[in-house]
Amino acid sequence: MVTSKIPVCTPSRIKSTNLDVSSRAGSNQFINNAIVRENEDLAPNVDSALDATPDESDAVMVLFRQRFPDFPMDRTLTPEQKTYFGNYLAANQQYAANAAWQQLKTQSDLQGGIMFEQQRQQQAAQAQRDAEEQVRMHAQRHFELNVRVIDLAHQRDTLQQTWAHYQYRAQRVEALDELHRLVFEHSTVERQLHQQAQMQVQAQEEVRRQVEAQIQSRKAQARLEAPIAGCSAPAGLRSQLTTLRSLVTNPDVKNTFHLHT
Repeated sequence: MVTSKIPVCTPSRIKSTNLDVSSRAGSNQFINNAIVRENEDLAPNVDSALDATPDESDAVMVLFRQRFPDFPMDRTLTPEQKTYFGNYLAANQQYAANAAWQQLKTQSDLQGGIMFEQQRQQQAAQAQRDAEEQVRMHAQRHFELNVRVIDLAHQRDTLQQTWAHYQYRAQRVEALDELHRLVFEHSTVERQLHQQAQMQVQAQEEVRRQVEAQIQSRKAQARLEAPIAGCSAPAGLRSQLTTLRSLVTNPDVKNTFHLHT
């Protein structure tokens, strides 16, 4: 929207003009000339003249007297002056509207800038909160991982202790198995030795019985041959006696005999 630069006729300037006009025995022409001189740069900006009705002219006069209270009450404005003053009021209203719009636009831009800055600050604060939340989450995750590492280390130590205990038990079981095997072998050897001892005793007993049988046989034969003691012994008998003597003088036979007797 393009705003025309319209000079404003201030009340102080018109007031001084009115004083001059009232001191000159006040002709309407002088008032018109004074207003025109003060606002000659305003006239080109007026697009159309105000065709005032009598009621409107009275209203314009009331506005004029409100604006300039020092204007003599017995004086009045000509229709041209009223029209010009009406245009002047319209131009001032347009200028005031333009100024108000410009002020509103400035306030809107300022408010928009403030809103943009607030939005930017809110976004920055939200980004900072998000970053802090990410840092907190990472710290929480790091703490949880540390706790998990400690837990896994404890489980590892427990498993190592359990494995060592199992190994110890396995070694004990293996040692017990080896001990049982050695005991079984020892008992087997003892049984074998006992069996061999029994077999040896049986063999010695058999030899003793044979020796006793031979001795008894020799004694019986000797008793039978006693009547003929003066006679020479036959060759067969001599050989049997030699065998008997060798058995009696044999150390193994003697020990066996003494063992069982």
